[in-house]
Parts: sequence; structure tokens; C-alpha cells
Amino acid sequence: MKSRLGVGGSDLLQLESDFWSGDRLDEVLMEYIQSLRMRFLTAILSNAWLDARPLFSDVFHFDVMVLSAEEGITKPADEIYLRTAERMDLKPWELLFVDDLLPNAQAAAKVGMAAIHYTDTPSAIRQIRTLLKSQGIVIPD
Repeated sequence: MKSRLGVGGSDLLQLESDFWSGDRLDEVLMEYIQSLRMRFLTAILSNAWLDARPLFSDVFHFDVMVLSAEEGITKPADEIYLRTAERMDLKPWELLFVDDLLPNAQAAAKVGMAAIHYTDTPSAIRQIRTLLKSQGIVIPD
């Protein structure tokens, strides 16, 4: 990153901190997704920075973690979604993708994933439940 931005050391750490400072973890949605782990594989696909894996591993409990900085490719490129499906040993149409950025959800749908554009927690959970129900899977409230 230093070569691309001319920033390094503590300035780079501050830049990363400032860049991600607007991001907020939706704890209710994360708890809901975590509750699905008993029945489904879960994954995180993130455009996070290179050293994010240890932080995510401490906070999140997913079966698969695909980080664009490690992969050298970012959302919404088709390949990152296909890599995620491959790492999960599933086909794209067997996956449900949720993202707060519409272009990312559209890109996931383009490769065959069911995709939800996250706008708020109740809506996202409702859409997940509706999609699962359409597949004959009922998740209790």
C-alpha cells in the first residue's frame, strides 16, 4: 500500500483506522447469521485490508473467510464470488450473499448466487427467512 499511496508506518495504520471508522457491525444480524451455523455453512467475503484475518477471526465465527486483500481481487469482481463458492465446496446457486452495497449484491446475483442488498436488519432477516422458506427450510423466530 505504501508504494501506491506513499503512506507507511503509523500513517498507514491511521489511514486504515480512519477508512474503516464508519463501518459498524450489525450485532443483531451477525447473531442471526451465527445462529444459522448449526444448519448451514457460513462465510465472510470482505474487501478488508491485508491484516484483517486475525481481527475477523477473533470477532466472527465463519466456516470460510475470503479477504480480497489476500486474494488480490475485490468485490464486485466475479472471480471473488466464484472463489468463495469454491472454498465452500458449493456452487454459486447454492449460496446466499448479503451486502450493504448494491453493486456487490448485483455482482453476486450475476454469478448465480441468491443476493440480498442489506438496507436494514429486520428487512435482511425477513428476506433470508423468505428465501429459506421458499426452499422448504423454516427457521423458527
